[in-house]
Parts: sequence; C-alpha cells; structure tokens
Amino acid sequence: MTTLEIWEEEMTEDMYEQWLEQAIESAERNQQAQDEFWELIDVRNMGYQVDKDRLGSLARHVFCGDEKLVDEHINGTYFGSGSSSDKSEIQADPQKYFLNKSFSPVLLGRDIIDNYLQVFSDGNVLYRYDKGVYKQDGDREFENLTVKLLGTWWKGKYLTESLTWTKKATVPSQSEYVNPNDGLINVANGLLNWNTGELLPHTPERLGTIQLPVMYDPTANDPVVKEFLCSVMPEDAVDTLLEMIGYCLVTHTKYEKAIMLIGSGANGKSTVINLLTALIGQVNSTNISLQDLETHRFKIASSLF
Repeated sequence: MTTLEIWEEEMTEDMYEQWLEQAIESAERNQQAQDEFWELIDVRNMGYQVDKDRLGSLARHVFCGDEKLVDEHINGTYFGSGSSSDKSEIQADPQKYFLNKSFSPVLLGRDIIDNYLQVFSDGNVLYRYDKGVYKQDGDREFENLTVKLLGTWWKGKYLTESLTWTKKATVPSQSEYVNPNDGLINVANGLLNWNTGELLPHTPERLGTIQLPVMYDPTANDPVVKEFLCSVMPEDAVDTLLEMIGYCLVTHTKYEKAIMLIGSGANGKSTVINLLTALIGQVNSTNISLQDLETHRFKIASSLF
C-alpha cells in the first residue's frame, strides 16, 4: 500500500504503523543523501576533484529538483539573493572564527546575527527579516553568508554547528511574542493600527511573519468592490461579510467564528474568495474542502502548519 492510498481512507492502527515506518525509512534515506552531498562539497572546497554527476544527483535530491540551487552548488556559485548577497560588502576573515585552531560555531553565528542578518527562531526554522516581515528563508541566507565568510575554509559541519547554535540563541523569550495581538496589521508600506488608522513604520523589533501584499491608502474607495458585493448578496449581509474579511486580517481568532458562502453555481462565491485571497495573499491562505476536513484527520495539520 502506498502512502497516498493510506491517506485516502481512515487509518487503522496497522496502517498508521506502516505509514510511520515508510516515513522513517524515507527520512533516513534523505539524511544519508544530505550527509553524502555535504561531504562531497567539503572535499571539493578543499580543492579535490569530485564526481560531478554524483554531486548533481544528490543535489537534485537535497534541493527537491530546484535547478537553480543545483547549478549554483555544483558550480560553487551559491551566494543567494539576500541583503548581504553582494560579495563586495563582506571582507572575509575566516581565521577569526577559530580558537586555538578549532572552529567556534558561536563566533561565526554571533558575527552573522550581529552584523548581517536580523533573525529569530522557533527552534526549528530560522526566520529572516526582510522588507518589514520575517521570512522562512533564514536557513538559506545563513548558508549564503557562511560560504562567503569562510571562503575556502567552509565545511558543511561548520554550517550545521553554527546554524544549530544560532537557532537556539535566537528563540524569543516568553516576554516576546511572534505575530502579537497588538492591534497592528502588517501591510507592504508599514504597520497599520486598525483602531486609529495610523500607519507606523516597519520595525524588526516586532516579530511578525505575516504581511499583506497590499499598500495601505486611507483615501482609497473603490466603488466597484461594494457594487459587486451588493449584486451577489442581500444588502444587509454586506457589512457582515466585510467584518469577516476584517477578521481575516488580524492575528487572533478569539471570536471563533466562520462564514460559509452558499448558493447556486456562478453566483459570485469564487470571486469573493479570489478577492479575499488577493487581499491577504496566497502565502497567508489555504484551501481545504469540507470533505477533507471530515475524512482526513491529518489534512488540517499538513495544510495549516
């Protein structure tokens, strides 16, 4: 039985055990491929010839077929596209990350977070601050910098050790909150106080991973949207829908409410959903059918988290 077949029906205990065993075997194969890949990278960085075909095969596995990443790693040109991707900005001095000829992951990690990246971690993912929001590409940008800062001294284990330390060192304290319920909505041009209408500048001090892909304009008033909503639902329902749309913009769910769009086909339901998705952003939304919610007990976790 394949993993897909298991997901498609209610799992029994035996089925779950079988799926778990397959998942563990797959994870072990992935880890073996990653270990071999980084070992080959280490050997190549020391100036030795490696089997490019084997390196390419492993790279496609490690980077899930992303040909750009594959090519960059095979050719040794992986420098990324973050704020510190310009090599001229960095004066590499790899010796300063060694104490008594032993590599210190703390020194490298501290240098990166003090001088190059604004980051925080949830213990697993490293989030990087960029254009007003923390993005989940911190691991990748961190690797970019280790390559540039260590140069020919770079080794995969140095990356692993320094990244592990950085993730542990940047977990927020209990007094700090990620995506806080502070009355602010992160939009492309600032932090909007939805109570007062005041637009504040972005700041890395606010640990937010959600940003709406729209610019706040207090003078905007598009009558087309209101006319459309009035044409597809009773007029007294429009304000309720607008309230629910506003509810989707804040970071809390304390009201524990949902809304269902009903009606015959071609009556505007999909257009309303597309309008809402455009407002909050595809990256901030997910789509799960009612059938999946009822029959696939793992679907919610895999789709929402």
